[in-house]
Amino acid sequence: MAKVHKAVWSNPAGDYAEGPDSVGPMMDRLARAGFDIVIPVVKGGDGYVNYHSRIERVRPQFESWDPLEVLVWEAKAAGLKVHPWMCVFPEGEGSSLILRDPSLRVVDRRGRPKPWACPASEEVRRYELSLYEEVMEDYDVDGVHMDYIRYDSEDVCFCGRCREGFRVETGVDPLEIGKSSQYNVFRSRSRNRSHPAWARWIEWRAKWVTRFVEELSESARSRGKELSAAVFMDYPECIVYQGQDWGDWGERGLIDYAFPMTYTNSTLMVKRRTRNHIAQVKGGCHVWEGLGKRSSRSTLSTEALIEQARTALEEGAEGIVIFSYGALTDEDLAALAEL
Repeated sequence: MAKVHKAVWSNPAGDYAEGPDSVGPMMDRLARAGFDIVIPVVKGGDGYVNYHSRIERVRPQFESWDPLEVLVWEAKAAGLKVHPWMCVFPEGEGSSLILRDPSLRVVDRRGRPKPWACPASEEVRRYELSLYEEVMEDYDVDGVHMDYIRYDSEDVCFCGRCREGFRVETGVDPLEIGKSSQYNVFRSRSRNRSHPAWARWIEWRAKWVTRFVEELSESARSRGKELSAAVFMDYPECIVYQGQDWGDWGERGLIDYAFPMTYTNSTLMVKRRTRNHIAQVKGGCHVWEGLGKRSSRSTLSTEALIEQARTALEEGAEGIVIFSYGALTDEDLAALAEL
């Protein structure tokens, strides 16, 4: 029987907030349950980082000790791989990038800036890449992990950079796509999709996100590191809403692992979506299905978690990824150990 691969997303701010001595027992707990990869968040949506960076501001909670340094050491001792996880394009109040240049934020169709960085900006992509390269060079990690590798919604970005760039290529101001006198998301969405330039706009947005994935993929490969990504379960619609064309990344082998976030209480949805996810990448990368033990869309008992895991594996997923470590009980881990 083929090995069942397991990974888990982890938040240092909660999972080992008690200090360095709490990391080792956590790694041992995961190893006993047969986990392969731990994915600790090292850059949150607020822009602070959870490691001792020379580039970005360290979360105050971790100024006295480096959780990534300790985790890598303890994970290696327990036989686990480490893929540090960055929330790529969100840049909140902790971000020195946005403090330095607010014009790098995305802008909605009403002209309001939001706490995300614009993927179309080369400066933004260089900055995000520099954080990943810092982690790959300074820590003995096995790979790196992308999350929030997208736009935050269909309603961005309409900054001057994006409007002018698209206008130069197509002759159309993207604000004119779906423009209505009184903004209504459903009416505007319908108008968007009937505009002659709508398809070009969707592809134009997505190419900047993909450009970053290409750049990070090349950098990771050159260092002998793996690349994984948390991606939306509703592919290909996420190309429209978030500019995330992860099927293309997987098919082209830009990523080693796709972890679709199939957070649902419905095992039937896990079954159907797993089939779709595997078909999309055409064997170009590994697909481990993401399951939400406790998430914004799901709360799973131990029995439901194992049922979903078995279903995903039966449908061809090579592994599972659990969101998140803090939600896993001893009962969950004992059951997962039996898979």
